[in-house]
Amino acid sequence: MVVRSGGDPSALATLVQREVAALDAGLPVFQVEPMTVTLAQQTANDRFGAFLLTLFSGIALALAAVGIYGVLAFVVRGSRKDIAIRMAVGANTAEVVGLVVKQGMLLAFAGVVLGLTFALLATRTLSALLFGVTATDPATFVAISLLIALVALVASYLPARIAARVDPISALRSD
Repeated sequence: MVVRSGGDPSALATLVQREVAALDAGLPVFQVEPMTVTLAQQTANDRFGAFLLTLFSGIALALAAVGIYGVLAFVVRGSRKDIAIRMAVGANTAEVVGLVVKQGMLLAFAGVVLGLTFALLATRTLSALLFGVTATDPATFVAISLLIALVALVASYLPARIAARVDPISALRSD
């Protein structure tokens, strides 16, 4: 039995128990609680699963950012001589930053294309876990792709700034 009240539901518990006993004294009355408590108990596992999925997604996003930064920092470190030559023949800071950010965005684009491909292949498995959206929800795919691109842009900017500060003379002498 479900009873709707305009006031405090716990205040009606004894009244409902009395009315049920008046109708049939043999009917047991148990689990008298507000619907919010019942719904919270029934959806606890789903909410915990969503929390874990959000947590692991955040960790994956952080790992992607660190990975992009690490790869670009390694590439910038390895191409210091090339960057120094570019700067020595007249490239300005904006051109060097643009070059390194372009490399990072190409890596991110390749990762997004691979990720979308595998995500589309995995939709059958994931469709049982989704509520309120389809497994191939275009808005979700676009939003996540843009988020990854934004993270890649931010992660590639720092190595780009480091590359732009390379002193051409010392970089050419060190190798």
